[in-house]
Amino acid sequence: MLVRLKCEDKKLVLFNNYGRSFYICKDCISKIVQTDIDQRVYKKIDKALCRECKNKDKYVLQLKEMLTDVR
Repeated sequence: MLVRLKCEDKKLVLFNNYGRSFYICKDCISKIVQTDIDQRVYKKIDKALCRECKNKDKYVLQLKEMLTDVR
């Protein structure tokens, strides 16, 4: 399962068929939703999201909130 997202006004949103987007894989999603996420994995995912969104906000927390709402 892949979730297609994009950054819009410093927030992660589901892709709406307009603009640039990126995908999050099933393995990363399962790691993000875990409550006891390993700090090394957290930093790796955070770094990738910051690279895609081109700034340093708390995207992992936003993504975790989105994924728990979607399920």
